[in-house]
Amino acid sequence: MKKNLMMIAIAVAIAVVAAGATAFVVTRAGNSAGAVAAKAPRLPIDAQARYVSLDKLIVMLRSTEGSTRPRYVVMDLVFSATDAKREKQVKEHLPVLRATAYSVLSERTAAEIQRMGPIELAAMLNKEYEHGYGGADRTPFDKVLVTKVMMD
Repeated sequence: MKKNLMMIAIAVAIAVVAAGATAFVVTRAGNSAGAVAAKAPRLPIDAQARYVSLDKLIVMLRSTEGSTRPRYVVMDLVFSATDAKREKQVKEHLPVLRATAYSVLSERTAAEIQRMGPIELAAMLNKEYEHGYGGADRTPFDKVLVTKVMMD
């Protein structure tokens, strides 16, 4: 009988220690995740926006001195439009949007692209699109988002 009581007491003690350790880990992980989330830039999400994707933009990057092999970047872009009319315009303009992105990115080296994050890449592309269309109010979309970047 005392042996059973002793086993129950040990099991309860182990359960209490495990629960305490779990609470400690969860609390610490929650705080560090919050700190990381606070540092990461956030993009505003427009629930009414319509999105048009430009998939698999493959660009051969500018080579650097001493480079023996070509470097490529593969990107997926998404253009946001405020309504159905602008969404249709974006779809009609996809070839020129692809060509503009290609020409801008092909002037960059692999090192330059690697240093840029998706938000910086999107800002660079938005600037070039605004320049190409003659102003931000003349583009068929509101903004471009970079949804995937892969480099070889």
